[in-house]
Parts: sequence; structure tokens; C-alpha cells
Amino acid sequence: MVGSSTRPVASSKENKILILVVDRDNDIGLKTNIESPIIGREENLKVATQLAIADPEEADANTIFAAIKMFDELKAKYGENIEIASVTGLPEEGLEADHKIVNELSKVLEKFPANSCIFVSDGVTDQEVIPIISSKIPIMHVKRIVIRHSESVEETWALLSRYLKKAVFEQKYSRILLGIPGIIFLIIGLLMLSGLGYLVFPALIALAGLLMFIRGFNIDSAIESFIKKLIFYATTTAANQIRLFTYISSFLIIMVALYLGIGSIINKVSSILIEIPIEKMDLWFWFSNVPLFLGIFINRSIDVLIIGIYLLIIGNGIFYYLVRDKNFWRMIQAAIVNIWLWVLLKRVAFIFEYGESLIPIESQIIGLILTTIIGVITITISIISLRFLRRKYLHIFKKAK
Repeated sequence: MVGSSTRPVASSKENKILILVVDRDNDIGLKTNIESPIIGREENLKVATQLAIADPEEADANTIFAAIKMFDELKAKYGENIEIASVTGLPEEGLEADHKIVNELSKVLEKFPANSCIFVSDGVTDQEVIPIISSKIPIMHVKRIVIRHSESVEETWALLSRYLKKAVFEQKYSRILLGIPGIIFLIIGLLMLSGLGYLVFPALIALAGLLMFIRGFNIDSAIESFIKKLIFYATTTAANQIRLFTYISSFLIIMVALYLGIGSIINKVSSILIEIPIEKMDLWFWFSNVPLFLGIFINRSIDVLIIGIYLLIIGNGIFYYLVRDKNFWRMIQAAIVNIWLWVLLKRVAFIFEYGESLIPIESQIIGLILTTIIGVITITISIISLRFLRRKYLHIFKKAK
């Protein structure tokens, strides 16, 4: 069964048309060991045949055959102005798979500079793939291929068995169809064994909210990407390992800085609750104390925080120097800017926390203004100096990628 959607385009004489198949989860590569992109009728026929032999139930094979059929039908009309190609992503799909698809499509367009394409799809990943294709080439037509299945009991059971097998053994399905129910059953069982059965419903509501939050903000993909980068940096060159160490160290130091700042605010709030009657603590009371809390937070955390930031800058600076990347100069500039930000924030925090109790406010304002002016002058001079040094040592540092 075939469905299609079409947009009007210019005449065939003005267009080079690409018939495109996208295998986002790279079943082609996994099951045939053929590298993509695959360009040309004969190459795609070879891939579709091998894929069908490797897995007769594979939808991507039928999609490529359908694309070849369309190519043969249109060849007489468009002649040399039509070509067929297949590109693939990665098994885990996601951002890296989409990036691979874009790169492969760029390679196809270098060999065959089409100005429009016909996207032949199995209909499963249209929503994810169409925007990627559209970013490189206009889509003039989408043809969806849906395989008909026998309605007999035996065929229905075979189809159901195949999808159950996918649900159990393929990670992208099993983590949803087995993983989430597994967590739910585990929570129910533990609560009932602990004599806390009355908490089952609230716990399930909280779990559902947590899962919605994680998926809604794409936190799971961010964590997965972070772990992959962590593994990459841990097993790669010395420069990347230095960068990884400084990232982790600076993250931990920044967490300590935030802990110190938040802890100081909590201690201050606790002392206020002891000293001042609760009836006097209206909304305006807390609002008027926001500068005090902000000053306490900055004063207690800024020194440790700046150490964490400088460790990050130094680590990146060493990395960029070792790989001869011109972003090395940006790290020097960042170090200079952060010195003055630290000084400026210290002065502001002092005013917020102590007001006029230690130093007259006029003197503090003058000091703040002078700090700002000297900081702007210093940063401007450093920018000019670094531009000179960047030109002088241009032969050492390559263009940033």
C-alpha cells in the first residue's frame, strides 16, 4: 500500500532529481556490512538484495526496491537528470545519527548536484528525517511504502512474535516496553514488602512525573551523550584526557562552591527565624532581604567558584595548545576577563551583605566604579595585545574546527 504527498516544482528540464532512501538506524550497515552512502541503481539493487537475503522481513529492503522501481519509471522521462541514493544513520539514532545522515547526503549532492528530491520512506521515521533532508535539499515528493501482511491467524501470530522479539531483544524498544514496567513492578514490590503499600499510588504518580520530565526535556539523551563523551575522552589522546580531568575537577569544585553559598544562606535564614517573630516575616520582609542573601551567597562561594572556573580555563588552554588550536588565545582572554569579574563581584557582594556598617557607601560606590573602569581598560588592552600575538604566531596555531 503506497501513500504520497506532493509539492509542485519546476519542469523536469530545469531539475536534477534525487530519489533518496534514509535508513536512520543503519540496518543496512548492520546486516550487510556495506558502507554508505550508496549511489546508483546497481549499487542500491545489490544492497537491497543482500539486505532481503539477510533479513527477508526487513522493511528497509522493500523501501529500496520501491525506490528502484520509481527510478526505472522516471528514467525515461528525466534521463541523466535523475539519480538514486541511500544514506544511513546509526543504530542508536539520535543526534549523532542525524549528523551522519547530513554528512552522507552532502557527499551524495557533491557527486550528483540535485536541486530537489523524492523521499521514499517506510513511514516510520518521517517526522525525524524530513527536516534533516529539507535542510540540505527541497523535498518535491514523499512516497511512503507500507507492507501488506496476510490476515490469517498464522501470519498474524508470526507478525506478533516478531514484534515481541524486537520488544525483548532490541534496546531501543526493550527499555520502554520492559524497562519502565520493570521499574514500576519493582517499586510496588519493595513498598509492599516494606509494609508501605499505601504509598504505591503516590510513588507511581511521582515516577510517571519523573519519566515525563526526563523525556520532555530530553535529559536521557543528554546523559547518554555525556557518558559517550566521557568514555571517548577517557580512552583517547593525552590532550583529551587532560581536558576530561579538568572538566571533572572543575565541576566538583563548582559544586562545592554552590554548596558553601547555599549553606550560608540556609544558616542566615535559620538565624533570622530565631531572632525575628514569624508574624513580621511577610513577603516584603523576604523580598527586602534578597540583596543580603545574594551578597552572602557570592561572598562565601566566589573564591572557590573562581578556582573551579580557572581550572576549566587552564585545562582547555593546555588542550588547545597541544592540538595547536587558535582557541588557545580565547582561553587567555577568558582568564583575564574572569579576574575582573571576580574583583567586581566581590565588591558588589560586600555592598549587598554589609551595606554601610563597615565602610561608608560613597567610598564603596567609588571603588566599584573605579574597578569597572580599570577592568574595561585592562580587558581592552589585553584584546589588542592578544590580536597582535595571534597574528605573530599564526603559523603555530591552525584554524579552529
